[in-house]
Amino acid sequence: MVRAYTLPRRTMPCGDAEEPVLAGSSGAGSKYNLGTAGGGAVRIDATGVVTVDGTICADAADATVTSGTYAGCGAGGSICVFCRTFCGEGGALTANGGSANVALQAVNNASYFAGGGGRIAIHYDAVAQASADVSGMTFSVAEGWAMKADRNRQDTYFGDADAGTLWFTDDQLPLKSLGSGIWGQLVNTASELDLDSLSLTWGRVRFVKPGVRVNVAGDVIVSGATARLEFGGDTP
Repeated sequence: MVRAYTLPRRTMPCGDAEEPVLAGSSGAGSKYNLGTAGGGAVRIDATGVVTVDGTICADAADATVTSGTYAGCGAGGSICVFCRTFCGEGGALTANGGSANVALQAVNNASYFAGGGGRIAIHYDAVAQASADVSGMTFSVAEGWAMKADRNRQDTYFGDADAGTLWFTDDQLPLKSLGSGIWGQLVNTASELDLDSLSLTWGRVRFVKPGVRVNVAGDVIVSGATARLEFGGDTP
């Protein structure tokens, strides 16, 4: 049997999408368990090239449950980069919300609530960026996931949080990573985008600008358990 739960209204990330500076808030605690810590805040001010082949992480902490109770996971933090050009091959910038995937055999009647995604903003010179070397990058401000377990050990995974925001100077960086490297709300896109094709195999991509139009000349493919393509929603 699967039980339905009413989710609370999704709240927006803290701070400003264009220039995020705030750390993620911690999750709410309860009598037996503390909420988890939010993600940190990273700011890079560079006059030249910023290259990320590894990982810059401002993720919130995931939950470790020690007894059946209610508590919350922290929100993702902030990553803000200023540079002339941004480069990277297979690197990742993440400010994900905290999750609570609890082993049922260890905990009975436990409820943890997921943390919302944070914010990532990358400012660059649009003309110089056109010749920058960028491939296989991941930009993720994913919401966390939480599990609710009842006394009969029947569990439901659900998201009670929302993805964070991704801000880029223009559409060059997000479009290069759109199919498999973006998870979050794209908040600074052009009002109209023209794509040859769109194949989304991972991530949650939401175009939130009012009236945005995405024209796809070829195929549109959304596949994979985590792939979601969305338009509109709450104002970030």
